[in-house]
Amino acid sequence: MNLKEARDIIKDKLPETERLAQFAEKCAELAKAALKLRRVIAGDIPTTVRYVIWKECGDALCCAQILLSHEEFQEVFDIAVSKTMRWAECLQERDKENETE
Repeated sequence: MNLKEARDIIKDKLPETERLAQFAEKCAELAKAALKLRRVIAGDIPTTVRYVIWKECGDALCCAQILLSHEEFQEVFDIAVSKTMRWAECLQERDKENETE
């Protein structure tokens, strides 16, 4: 079975409402994992859960690729790249403003 076949099976077996609910659930789990990892990095909790965030990110991306067409998924990736570039630019601008103060 290839990825397209797997996507088609999932789309055939689950209504869009259920696929959206699954996506929302996975996004919430990803958010929770990110907050927990932040607490680990800050030293607030004495455990390592780094692998959890990667698993949850994979789960959310899995659901996203089921909800979106190949073209839409590529557009989302392009948006993410653009936002990453803009984020970096904003941070550089902030640093320049701090240097002039």
